[in-house]
Amino acid sequence: MEWRAPDAPSEKLHMVDTKRLPDQQPPDRRAAVEKYYDRGWSIIPFKSATKKPPYLKSWKQYKQYRPAVATWKNWFPEGTDRNLAVICGAVS
Repeated sequence: MEWRAPDAPSEKLHMVDTKRLPDQQPPDRRAAVEKYYDRGWSIIPFKSATKKPPYLKSWKQYKQYRPAVATWKNWFPEGTDRNLAVICGAVS
């Protein structure tokens, strides 16, 4: 699954599936998060194969502001297997 911009601007959550094929190297999720964050996108962590963010009671505050660098680095430690979501809308 690839991230795709919605047809119309909205404040929706778009999951990014970082699964790999058997003959591929494991995805560098931390590098992907850093790349997305550097683009100005608001990102949050998700457990693999779920639509519920782990460690977060609510993701709605990230519709208003992006997480701090220290926060996303804590969410996505080196070698993490967590998936990520990009929050679209005015914040990104």
